[in-house]
Amino acid sequence: MEARVQALQKSQIDLTQKLNAVRSKLAQIEIDLRPRNINNSTTYAATTETEELRENARQKFERERASLSQLENQINSNLAETGAVLRDAQATAERLRRTFLPQIERELYEQ
Repeated sequence: MEARVQALQKSQIDLTQKLNAVRSKLAQIEIDLRPRNINNSTTYAATTETEELRENARQKFERERASLSQLENQINSNLAETGAVLRDAQATAERLRRTFLPQIERELYEQ
């Protein structure tokens, strides 16, 4: 049971790190989506179709934002589920410790 608790704790840490990475990417995309930044990214393009380039860049960022938002929601859901399972596993481990540890100690003492 202790190994299960440790595995769930590691999973929770990994999910939290992934969530932070996704949120960081989302924050950068929000910055990239600002009209001024999209304009700046296409300023030096050697083409007469700058408006099309701007629109393509905006659409690319919006698709990426939608994808990352969906991933963020999924990670949040997984994190909540892992937290609930972890709490149950910790409670079970504690009950097992309270139940069997005194018996084991008595048996060791009686030997």
